[in-house]
Amino acid sequence: MTRASSSTTPTEETFAPQNPSPPPIPTSIPKDVVIIGAGLAGLSTALHLARTSTHHITILDGQKLNDQVEGKTTAGSFAAAGMLAPHSERLPTGPLLDLCLKSRDIYSDFVSAVEDMAQKSGAEGFPFLYKSPNGDDDDNKTPWDVGYISSGGFLAPAFAGDVVATWAPPPSSNAIWLDKNQVRELEPRLHGDVVGGWWFPEDASVDARKLTCSLRAACVGMGVQFLCGEECGGLVKSLELG
Repeated sequence: MTRASSSTTPTEETFAPQNPSPPPIPTSIPKDVVIIGAGLAGLSTALHLARTSTHHITILDGQKLNDQVEGKTTAGSFAAAGMLAPHSERLPTGPLLDLCLKSRDIYSDFVSAVEDMAQKSGAEGFPFLYKSPNGDDDDNKTPWDVGYISSGGFLAPAFAGDVVATWAPPPSSNAIWLDKNQVRELEPRLHGDVVGGWWFPEDASVDARKLTCSLRAACVGMGVQFLCGEECGGLVKSLELG
């Protein structure tokens, strides 16, 4: 038997990296679904997929979500009026009106589900819930409340010769014409020249800012990944689907 030469005995240097270097910045992230934009449309799509499939979902947005929560945002979803009012918008009869009416009719179930999931999102989702930049949050509302209002309807005041006064409701509409006195009973501060108005008792509204934030919390609770701000534009250069 021959003894092994000392020169072949493993040492710490044997396993030491010859050219140590930092790990490379990833240039791709495997995902099933990538959604661009963390607004109402993108968030609703992501949440639906998270609830009904096993897809791995990532949402990309150029702005940091914390900036949007704090009111430092240019996001359209924070500027939307939140009208769920296809009849008040006086849409013509056709597929678009039919779609909007169907959406309005199921909106109560939708927002109830969003609020429930936002509430259950826990410590991960709560930071994304809406906070008023003026500190005037309604103490009677829960943080995940989206401000959905389905009672009272909408009133469209009419003035002589304008498009409201000359408009005729489609057969599907439950719009009710109110004369000048009836309109002013509902809205006493209307201008004296008002001649009447259409009341749309079924139209509703939602606080788009609160809905956006509760959707984000709900998405986080369902495992949706967000890449926003610098994470979106600098770290990830491409996305590999599959």
